[in-house]
Amino acid sequence: MEYSMNEILDIFSNCDKFSLTSTIPITEIPKKDKIKLLNNHLNDVKQHLQDIYNKASQTETSLPEFNVLFDDIVDECTKFYDNIRGKDIIKLCNNGNSPFIGDHVGKDTKYSEPLKLIWPFYHNIQQVLMSDDNLINLSECNELNTEKIFSDSKDKILKENLLSYEFTYLTHCTDGPLQLVLYFLLNENTKKWLLQFENDYDLGNSNFEDLAIYNKGEIKFSSCTHELFNSLDSCFSLIN
Repeated sequence: MEYSMNEILDIFSNCDKFSLTSTIPITEIPKKDKIKLLNNHLNDVKQHLQDIYNKASQTETSLPEFNVLFDDIVDECTKFYDNIRGKDIIKLCNNGNSPFIGDHVGKDTKYSEPLKLIWPFYHNIQQVLMSDDNLINLSECNELNTEKIFSDSKDKILKENLLSYEFTYLTHCTDGPLQLVLYFLLNENTKKWLLQFENDYDLGNSNFEDLAIYNKGEIKFSSCTHELFNSLDSCFSLIN
C-alpha cells in the first residue's frame, strides 16, 4: 500500500523532527566535520557490524568472539587495500583480480562462513578505507554552504527550520558514499513544504531524498525514497 504525504504526516502527527538527505554533489566539507568523520568512521561501522553479529549469533553458535573477528578482518582488509592502492582498477579487473575484497570471501580470505555475516565485514571495512582516502582529498571549507543547498526559493522554509546536519556514510536507510543528512523542525510550515509532494517517493523531484521522521530523538518513520520503499509498506517496521 502506498501512503500519501498527507497520510504519513497524519500517522506521525505527534513527531517533532524530520530529516532529508541532500542530493547535491558534495564537493567540499567543513574541516571540523572531516576530522570527526575520519576519527569516527571505523567505529561507526564497527557498531553497525556488531548489530549484524549479534543477530547472527542467535542462530550461529561457532562464531569467533566479535572483537577477534573484527580486528582480524580490519588487519586483512588493510593489507589487501595497501596492495591495490593507486593501481589501475580496470586493469586489475581485466586480469581477473578483483580490487574488492568482498569478491574474495570464500576463496582466499581468512573467514568465509556464514557468508551472510562475514561478507559485510569485509565489504564494509574496505569501504571505510577507500572512503577515508577520498575524504582526505576532499576540499575543506569553514562552514556548511547552506546557500548552495537551499538555492531553490521554495526551499527557504527548510533553511529557516534547519536544526542540525551531519556528514555520514550510514544513514537511517542506506550505507555507501558520503552523504549530507539535514535535520529540520517538524511544524506547520515545514509540513506545508512536505505536502507539496504527493508522497514520500515524489521527493525525487526536489534536491532532497530519503525522508525520516523522529519523535524526541527516536526514529519513527524511514523512507528510502531513491529505492522506493519505506517502513510502512515493507516487512520491516520502525513504528512502536
